[in-house]
Amino acid sequence: MKEVKPDSNRFLCIICKEDKNIEENTIEHVFPEAIGGALTISNVCRTCNSWLGSDVDSYLTNNFLFQAECQDLKLALKNGKIPNILKKGSLETDQDRTVYYTMDEEGNPKDLYVTPKITKEYTKNGDLRISASVDFKDKEKLAEMINKTFEREGFSKIDPDTILQNMTIIKEKPIMKIHPSRIKVPKNISYSKEEIIIDTLRYKLSIAKIAYELSYYWLGSKFLDDETGNQIRLSLLEKNISVNTLKQFQTSGIIEYIGESPSIDIWKHLDDAYIGVMVRLSGFIFIYIKLLNVIEGLILVSKQSFNYKNYEDKIVIIDPRNRTHQENILRAELEVLGNREEIFQQLILNIGNLIKKTSSER
Repeated sequence: MKEVKPDSNRFLCIICKEDKNIEENTIEHVFPEAIGGALTISNVCRTCNSWLGSDVDSYLTNNFLFQAECQDLKLALKNGKIPNILKKGSLETDQDRTVYYTMDEEGNPKDLYVTPKITKEYTKNGDLRISASVDFKDKEKLAEMINKTFEREGFSKIDPDTILQNMTIIKEKPIMKIHPSRIKVPKNISYSKEEIIIDTLRYKLSIAKIAYELSYYWLGSKFLDDETGNQIRLSLLEKNISVNTLKQFQTSGIIEYIGESPSIDIWKHLDDAYIGVMVRLSGFIFIYIKLLNVIEGLILVSKQSFNYKNYEDKIVIIDPRNRTHQENILRAELEVLGNREEIFQQLILNIGNLIKKTSSER
């Protein structure tokens, strides 16, 4: 019987699991490119790549706490700009006055700009009374603004020098009040009028996606036949995200915001890096993810480690500032930190504690 050779013009997308024309193959960033992810894989079709970017990765890249940490670290994202989460608000004394907070290219505070305000009223005698307030940087525009208002109301212009002579300069530092509900924001962040409500759900799907793609990157095409991995893959395709989405697809693990210190603090000092670790424990394979010191997750990716010949625990460290990554065998990387076996046992203990925490919350 004649051997059937694989068609080099076709490939299997690792996300939708459909056979695709090779022209549909794209480069997929395991850690989102928008936040400086430098590790890439292929075999993701164009449709799935677009879906992952807009409906999975965006839950992380637009996450308020993540962007706040990037701003604090002065970490520029893909657009070359440091996030500015406080860019728009209002005067505390006048909530109808918009205030813009700006930073320089290095992320240092630069300026507060208060938008102009003009009020008008007619006296009993039919005279028009105008009151105008502008930011000091706009003082030269004050006369023009007032005269335009007079013209629109059918009155004659006033000599600009007269206006400027009657101008009062008040030197004060404006106090800015943030109104997130007035800001155009990503769909994964909810706001009320008085407080920011942090996304506690959708960002977890972004972490699950990183774990799935890291597993494929390290374990190869055999991972596509792994039932545990397949459940993670199906959760990524779910369009209606709910509290039960990951549980529905039997995804096991814990993904959460980091408090005072990461649960696995071996790499705590790498506060401006992304960490991905693959480790085997009792025949199970786990992926640990740490993004800055904001988010961490431990996800079970396989219950059948014996299926993967020549398996080795691995680690990747992403430097988002320089958009580079460094990979290593985990034990070799731990040796750099000190007593390799002692640190490895501490790592296993930390992972065990996370697993117990996962079990107690299910």
